[in-house]
Amino acid sequence: MPKGMKKLFLAVAVSACALSAQTAETIAFRALLSSANEVPPVSLEGAGEATVWLHVVRDSQGRVTGGTVDFDISVRLPADSTITGAHIHRGTAAEAGPVTVSTGISGNAPAGTQNGNARIRRSAQVPPDAGAAIDTLNGMLSNPAGFYVNVHTSAAPAGIVRGQLQRADLIVLMTRLLTRNEVPPIGETAQGVATITAIATRDASGTPTSGRVIFDVTHTGLPEEEFISGLHIHNGPAGVNAGVTINSGIGSPAVGQVAANSGPLHFETEVPMNNALAVDTLSGLFTHPQDYYTNLHTRTFPGGIIRGQLRFTDAAVFPVTMTPANEVPAITGLDATGIAVFTVHTIRDNQGAAEAATAIFDVNHRFPANTQFTGMHIHNGNAATAGPVSISSGVAAANTPASESGAGNIFRIVQVTGGAALDAVNSLLANPENHYLNLHTSTHPAGAVRAQLAAPGAALPRISAVLSAISIGTARTVAPGGLVVIRGSDLVRVATGSAGLGSERLPPAFNGTQVTIAGINAPLLFVSPVYIVAQVPNEVAAGDQRVIVRTPAGASEAATVTVAATAPAIFVDANGGIFLKNSGFTQVTRENPARAGEVILVYATGLGLTNPVIETALLPPVPRSGAPLPETQRPVVRIGGREASVIYSTLTPGFAGLNQIAVTVPSGAGSGAVPVTIQVGEAISNSAIIFLAP
Repeated sequence: MPKGMKKLFLAVAVSACALSAQTAETIAFRALLSSANEVPPVSLEGAGEATVWLHVVRDSQGRVTGGTVDFDISVRLPADSTITGAHIHRGTAAEAGPVTVSTGISGNAPAGTQNGNARIRRSAQVPPDAGAAIDTLNGMLSNPAGFYVNVHTSAAPAGIVRGQLQRADLIVLMTRLLTRNEVPPIGETAQGVATITAIATRDASGTPTSGRVIFDVTHTGLPEEEFISGLHIHNGPAGVNAGVTINSGIGSPAVGQVAANSGPLHFETEVPMNNALAVDTLSGLFTHPQDYYTNLHTRTFPGGIIRGQLRFTDAAVFPVTMTPANEVPAITGLDATGIAVFTVHTIRDNQGAAEAATAIFDVNHRFPANTQFTGMHIHNGNAATAGPVSISSGVAAANTPASESGAGNIFRIVQVTGGAALDAVNSLLANPENHYLNLHTSTHPAGAVRAQLAAPGAALPRISAVLSAISIGTARTVAPGGLVVIRGSDLVRVATGSAGLGSERLPPAFNGTQVTIAGINAPLLFVSPVYIVAQVPNEVAAGDQRVIVRTPAGASEAATVTVAATAPAIFVDANGGIFLKNSGFTQVTRENPARAGEVILVYATGLGLTNPVIETALLPPVPRSGAPLPETQRPVVRIGGREASVIYSTLTPGFAGLNQIAVTVPSGAGSGAVPVTIQVGEAISNSAIIFLAP
């Protein structure tokens, strides 16, 4: 999809409330470890991978003032060894530099290997006065290639495997796993929810250089005596059985089969970079996850029992500062804070409600020494209430060691699949002020520090303009079935972006926000505090019509938009009009001009209803081979003043309200920047630029 279309249809997660004086952030880095990378090289065949989670706290100017470094290092050595160190060093690939952040492993506190293998999972605290370590955190953020991870052994005290750090991309995908999604469908009652977290580093060309995939699956309905024999990602669309490309490890000799009654599944796997299909899948998960599916296999159903196509998630991000004074009743005399971010990733049903979620707790705690944490939760309740737990992180005294210094980070990822927890997710997406994050300790079991997810007193929504979705100030007429943009302020309480992401139809409400045009609910495509993209319902009559936005805070004053049977409008971006070459689906730009006789696709909205009419909110499916597309009234397309031959004019599969017109560039239309217009009946679109070759 070209850049301009991405701006319109893909969500960008933004904060749901104002930033506090201090803010928290977690960033993933990775390094591929090898003996050959040592300086000088070590003549061994040692290898491994390191994932480094950097949890930083910034001041109001954005400067890093401290943090926690979580190490997750896997090494494979030719023989058993005594590991005497694992660190971050400052230095380029050609340098042997000094240690700046340590895992705590040393000659006096070594770690061992088993058959030459070891997994090192340690945390290191970086206080504000740790000069070299603070410099490392800032340096990793600005130039990670200037730092490396090094593992040392008693036999190789200068280092046995090392690798330069790379900043990693991270994406959280989800899907509902159902028996009816199997091919052929299975008549069982099992179901589940899968979260796939993918982490990847890339070279300058964007090609993955390393990757890790985390599988989290909650399942119900499997017979207790059943065994799970496989959990994979497959590279195939819905309705197709395809091969395994990324394997969780279940069913392998290292893991074996897993009892179905053992509870939720959590597996982490390194992506084999020598496997082209696995690398292609890793890359595809970030761009078109709907073309891949997760499948759970059992001994009884080796071909798969529950599966689902992967879906992008939207994300609501709540940065908060937790204090003892916020507790109910307030706590005095405790010098403690929690600089935190709570993030909830969701997939939605056709009504816009979250049908499953992945919640991420990220709390940087600053407490007295030797504090024992006993719980970390989302609670239901306003700022004056001590309310019940609704979403638990799983933190407990039994699984969280006491913090010796009192400073550190607690990072937990949990699935939310139903019940009171899912009810709370849907509630906090609309009314975050009615929910709070609480951190509990052994000395303050009811809560030591807390913060509401948002302040109360949301303003009423206000509409400043209603335009065609191409968002040009002169495009003030819209058409039934077309897209409209509503500009204003306070249009949603919690911003998560694309409303119809991965669903079969656009929802009528999203995060508590609804839009009516002429009193009819308008399906929502994109929702943010300052603009909403919606579809004009098919039933809206021609003429000046009232537009109202409603949020949990109340209704806006009505604005007016002119509705006509057709109101053609061409989408534009910095390259001019959004035109794709039909041959390779690349965008036409100054550097990639179209030529006479070439077929191009024009993207527009407002061409009127199709024949047959596509129901409002329904996302047109990709047609089967040879199936006819529902066409709009045939438009007249002029390029450089010359009429172009129209091959078809329809809705774009998978996008409600987005028209796609295939035309042949006429001879004699000129070269360079040439104007394009669309006319349907008497209505003429905006003029958009296309670049033509001489």
